[in-house]
Amino acid sequence: MRRLYPLIAILFLAAGCAEGSDEPLVEGNNTQQEACEDRDDDGYLGLSAQCEKGSDCDDSDPEIYPGAEEVCGDGRDNDCRQGDEPCEQDCIDHDGDRYGDGEGCLGPDCDDTDPNVNPRQEEVCDNGTDDDCDGIDNPCPSDCTDADGDGFGVAGSNTDCPSTGDDCDDTNELINPDAAEACNGVDDNCDGTIDECSQQNASCTGTETTDRCVVAIGGPCQRDGECGEGARCDTTVSECRRVEGESCTDAAECLEGFACDGGVCTGDFCAVNTCSGDLGHCDSDAQRCVECRHWDANANYGDDDCPSGEGCTLEGFCGVPVQISNSDPVPNHEPLTNDIYEMSLVIADCWMEKRGGSNDLCAALYVSSDVDSPITESEMDAAFYDDRLLDFLTQDRYNALEDLWGHGLFNLKNIDWRSDPQPDTLFEYCVWYDTTSTDEVFVDKCANYTP
Repeated sequence: MRRLYPLIAILFLAAGCAEGSDEPLVEGNNTQQEACEDRDDDGYLGLSAQCEKGSDCDDSDPEIYPGAEEVCGDGRDNDCRQGDEPCEQDCIDHDGDRYGDGEGCLGPDCDDTDPNVNPRQEEVCDNGTDDDCDGIDNPCPSDCTDADGDGFGVAGSNTDCPSTGDDCDDTNELINPDAAEACNGVDDNCDGTIDECSQQNASCTGTETTDRCVVAIGGPCQRDGECGEGARCDTTVSECRRVEGESCTDAAECLEGFACDGGVCTGDFCAVNTCSGDLGHCDSDAQRCVECRHWDANANYGDDDCPSGEGCTLEGFCGVPVQISNSDPVPNHEPLTNDIYEMSLVIADCWMEKRGGSNDLCAALYVSSDVDSPITESEMDAAFYDDRLLDFLTQDRYNALEDLWGHGLFNLKNIDWRSDPQPDTLFEYCVWYDTTSTDEVFVDKCANYTP
């Protein structure tokens, strides 16, 4: 059998020669990569993510390409190498436009006091200034009447003006179709409307230069400055709302959570909240709902709101009134100890009656000036353990106190003595049973009672 390997090798070599005969890629030839272009016709392909072989760093400017002469300080990378080359020569340039006197300048400046006048500026016709330093102030086209030089002409004579639109006041360059509308009683932007505001639901507060656009009550806002006097931006609803004390017609005009009471925005507790049920009366001073009104139109403490036999404390809760100084459980015994015994009876009865039930006020204490000093926890403890006169107590009351006090000085078990009842107080101190955490009887100011 004849071997064919040499013939196959020759065919491969021939194919390789055919590929190598293709024309090589050169700068400016984009036949091998369609994404490469020479848009500025300077003979160099533009460098981009789609044309990695391009070398022109700015394919929109025919004066910028590799090999071009670099001009220092002109803000351009003329030769596509390491950015703009800074000028090392001196340049006297008073207005900072890089034109002036010296080799380091971009060129001479015909007015070195005005940065808007130099050879690179665009000429504005008939403005009395040679903007581009070509030696003349170009006249405006014939069909453009622009007396104030703002680029807008008057209706009927403005087809050749630089800017499109009718100038409604050709004596003031600040009034034209491109101007921003201000609160000043003038149609600044020539749209036929005076003092319109760009914000939604906003209007000018007046026509003086100190006036401003403000968002109406209920309108959308992002910050307080957008709202008028007496209002602020309520971030909970992103609306301008009236603050406390401002007039209103309904609660939707006031800050969230406030009420419109009597035509005025208020955060008063009783205006905002409705009390019902067992706590059916509102106390603005205490900012909570209470059982009874401590003062009514009949000049009586609100006993009519309480069950029979109970009175209304100054804090608005119903309880049995107990006048400690009038008690005399042990005849002819010293007054302070008798007062302590009366307190013991109140605490023991509260424990026996309310234990195992819901939170409830047992008694409101009246401690008159006849009591010489505050009734303290230590005095109660001493009287209970050291003075055997407590034998007058019934066994049930004795057992109740023992449950509450425990054994030994200040070894409290089920009583929380928060504050000492003070002499000459009017139902200011209360005794109540509480099941919030554990079974306890509390002795504290009535203001701290929470049913």
